[in-house]
Amino acid sequence: SDVPTPKLYGVNITYNLLQSVALLSPTTANSLSGNITVRWNGTDKDGDHLRYTVIISDASGARWNMVDNTTLERLDSWNTRAVPNGNYKITVYAYDDNAAIPLIANTSQDGFIIHNHVTDHPPISLLVSPFDGLGVDALQANLEWKGDDQDNDPLTYYLFIGRDKDNLTKATPVVITTRFYNFSGPEGTYYWTVIPNDGIMNGSCQSGIWSFKLGTINHAPNVLLLLPQNATTVKDKNVTLGWSGTDPDNDPLIYFVYLSTDIEQVRARTAASMIKETNITSLFRSLDKGTYYWTVIPNDGKVNGTTESGVWSFKIDIPGPYVTCTITSPQNNTKVTGKLTIEGTAAGGLGAVVRAVTVRVDGGAWSTATGTTTWSFSIDTSKLSDGQHKVEAQSQSDKGLLSTTVLIVFTARNHSQHTQVEAPYCSWVFIVVAIMAVVVVGKRFLDSSKRHP
Repeated sequence: SDVPTPKLYGVNITYNLLQSVALLSPTTANSLSGNITVRWNGTDKDGDHLRYTVIISDASGARWNMVDNTTLERLDSWNTRAVPNGNYKITVYAYDDNAAIPLIANTSQDGFIIHNHVTDHPPISLLVSPFDGLGVDALQANLEWKGDDQDNDPLTYYLFIGRDKDNLTKATPVVITTRFYNFSGPEGTYYWTVIPNDGIMNGSCQSGIWSFKLGTINHAPNVLLLLPQNATTVKDKNVTLGWSGTDPDNDPLIYFVYLSTDIEQVRARTAASMIKETNITSLFRSLDKGTYYWTVIPNDGKVNGTTESGVWSFKIDIPGPYVTCTITSPQNNTKVTGKLTIEGTAAGGLGAVVRAVTVRVDGGAWSTATGTTTWSFSIDTSKLSDGQHKVEAQSQSDKGLLSTTVLIVFTARNHSQHTQVEAPYCSWVFIVVAIMAVVVVGKRFLDSSKRHP
């Protein structure tokens, strides 16, 4: 043949090594619910960059494309509630970036189970601190709350915080998975609430909207419950609740009195259990038989305080005739000088007749007051030491029944007003008398000299 044989000078061989991919989780041993993380591991021997597509299939062959073109080796927070309960298969495809010979590898895992609760329960949250209405002596506050979900779903919290209470939940929230948050801002009053989400629905905040104030140096007031004493039985349908209130800043106080036969209402301080807002430290109530729970929350015009005694209880038990006693004047914690007149009323029920009312001061002997159903008793406070004193009163029926003891506290101010003037006054009297005595003695001496030269 006249055709020349071609000469071979070189050969170019292009190749691409197949990558590998392995599914790490979930496994067939997993029963999955809620949000899960899918993890895998991909390697390429010739260093090509890999991207992944993850597919989930059910037993019927239906497929859902979960994620495309990710370079990560995991899929975070996939919500398994997006598919029905059942058996599933996960496939991960790995693509390399070799343009000449592109390769695809895949790995599959079937037999894993998705099982979610058919009925999802809405989660709840409870605000913890700072307590509602509290003043914070700084320009930052550590917010804390609790979250709960009956289905044990992982919770995300939407924290709403701002200065406009009416439009608080219309603002953009802080999205957070922890149950605390450090907030800082200018001086002023802030409102806040926390809405939980379980991945399916928003829940509710059982505390509602709370407030706190930044930058205010104010000390919270305190209350100590006095009467009736805790866990006692009162043989009277009429009862006087008594307490004392203190404020480190000497701010005037008002008191919110909570009373109910339901202890949980008192603990939660619901509107239904708040029976009175008052600026005095006692409250008279006429009650039916039963067990009652009560507490008092002080407020100094800036913040609510605390009740050192917590929640107290008493029982109203009226087995038969009874008598009552009430002090109507003066008000508790009155400051007095000189004579003090205690006035009150007494009454009998279920056939009982008031025979007498007795009064005592500072735990001393009982003395009979003037009158019965309307009575009075006089105290000379100048005979008492300056400071606080306690007056108790009780009524007695013609059959010897005694009422519940009622009590008020007053402050005597007598001696401190006179000690500053009595000593100088006595000194001047002594000097004047001494001068007069000298004058009289001198005059008599001169008269005697004239008669006896």
